[in-house]
This record gives sequence, C-alpha cells and structure tokens, in this order.
Amino acid sequence: MVQGQAIVGVFLGIILVMSELMIYQRYKDAYKNEVIEEPPISSLVPFSQDLQIKLELLVREFKKEIPAAAFKKIINIKENLRLLSAQLDNRELSDYDLHIVKQTIIDYLPTTLESYQEVASDSVKKGKLENGKSSQEVLMEQLEILDEQIKKVVMNVNSSNADSLIVQGNFLKSKFSNDNDLL
Repeated sequence: MVQGQAIVGVFLGIILVMSELMIYQRYKDAYKNEVIEEPPISSLVPFSQDLQIKLELLVREFKKEIPAAAFKKIINIKENLRLLSAQLDNRELSDYDLHIVKQTIIDYLPTTLESYQEVASDSVKKGKLENGKSSQEVLMEQLEILDEQIKKVVMNVNSSNADSLIVQGNFLKSKFSNDNDLL
C-alpha cells in the first residue's frame, strides 16, 4: 500500500512539473518576440537623487570646458536642488515648479552647456557673437536665468512651508485659547 502511495506521489509530482513546463512554454511562446527589460536603475532611486546624479554627471562632463564663474553657477543650481530633495521625492512641488526643476536638469542646462561647447570649440566664433557678446557672457546670462528659476522654486517651497506653519499656529491658538477658561 505504501508503494502504491509512493508511486501515486511520484506520478502527481511528474504531472505537476510537466504542467509547469507547459505553462512556461506557453508563456515563452506568447512573449518570445518581446524583450522584457529590467526596470532602469533610476526607477529604484528617489526622484531627487536621480536628478542629482544626472546633474553630477553633467557637471563632470563639462567641468573642464566651462569657465570657473559658470561652474559656480552650476554648483548653486546643484545646491538649490539638494535643498528641494525632500519636496521632490514626496512630489510636494506644484506641477509648474516640478516641471522647471526637472527640465532644467534634463534639458535646459545640458542644451546650454552643449551649445556653449560647440561655440567655444569653433575658433571662428571665439570672438564676439552676433549680439556683440562673448560666448562666456552668453553662457553666464543663460546660467543666471536657470539659477534664478531654481531659486524661485526654492522660495515657493519656503513660502509654502511658512504659510503652513502660520496656519498651524493660528489653528492651535484658536483650538486652545478657549481651553484656558477650563483650567
């Protein structure tokens, strides 16, 4: 009787393995033309850290090719982004502010630096540009605009935090001011 149960157990095990293989084969056939990719590392990293990494890579790429004053502006942008990291990760920024921060790091700043690099490497354009300014002056103007936009986002967040603190203080005053009579 024990042998019979053992044989049935082995038989059921074989059936289970075969059914799993058939399911796997159907899955494999159904998705054979699709490439299943692992999620990008950036999806595993907090949003602000992902932006900081992109900015750091950008800084390293252009560090030797940009003037010291321009590099200082980029460091300001980087520091302001660090100040916003908690709000970025918690998606506490307005859609507009979030867009400004994200686009500055992934589009506006790289495009500005790449454009400067192209002009600076072109020996014909090393003098004054059509607007009468040097490429370094134009770069500094553009970085100033980007830096000011990021600073505005920081001010918006700080203002929002201050407003929240004031509202909370007013709530607490109104909530507990009437309780003094009870003590």
